[in-house]
Amino acid sequence: MNKQQAKQYRKPSWKERCRQIIELDGGTCQVCGRKEPDVVLQVHHKKYIQGKKPWEYNQQDLITLCKGCHAREHNLLPDAIPQSGWKYEGVDDLGGVNGVCELCGTELRYEHYLFHPDYDGYLSVGCDCACKLTNSEYPSIAERDMQLEEERLQRFVDSPRWKHRKNCYIYENYEKYKIMIVEMPYGCYVNLFYKYYVQLEYGGFHEQEHKISGKKKFPSLEDAKRHIYKNITDGTVLSYLCKHELPEPEERIYISEE
Repeated sequence: MNKQQAKQYRKPSWKERCRQIIELDGGTCQVCGRKEPDVVLQVHHKKYIQGKKPWEYNQQDLITLCKGCHAREHNLLPDAIPQSGWKYEGVDDLGGVNGVCELCGTELRYEHYLFHPDYDGYLSVGCDCACKLTNSEYPSIAERDMQLEEERLQRFVDSPRWKHRKNCYIYENYEKYKIMIVEMPYGCYVNLFYKYYVQLEYGGFHEQEHKISGKKKFPSLEDAKRHIYKNITDGTVLSYLCKHELPEPEERIYISEE
């Protein structure tokens, strides 16, 4: 399973399909016969069909298993997994405790991906298991950095520097930009403003302002704030300016005398 496939198993459509199958199977593991709360019940695909999403399978292709029996079906028991030689591939924030470690079954928010040449596909695990299998502290460092970045993002979203004006919210001078989020009845839009300087004919520079009008619609104010924070901090905005040959914030444009 690759990272993109793993994300499909966190979608509401799959969770609803699991609920249906578990209910049809009487809330019982179809191998060992145990029920919740003694075990955690999951839904297993008996076969995989290329191009089909997890929730698009027919009832006869899905079966309720407890976590232990499910692990045996996928050969995920600890004694079947290489104990060394794993390559760390990265971490995803699930936005809540929405995942389960494929090695130990612990519920998790931060999902770490590992790869091994002798293992079929990626392994999705929690931080402790990732550190153990890679014999490295890097997974815990990566998770800590992701947590810190999420805290920074949330401070930006909740900042008192956001000023409410008629039909919009304005944040002055964030990373040299002025951010304006326009609220409309059908969604929010983001506009960016920044200053640059153009050389005057007889010396000195004239201040100019450039506006970037966002065309993407966001369902909520927080979604718009989170989007623009990431676009500014990850360099997406600067890449846009470079692509369109636009000046950067506070750049000085020199006019050739030729």
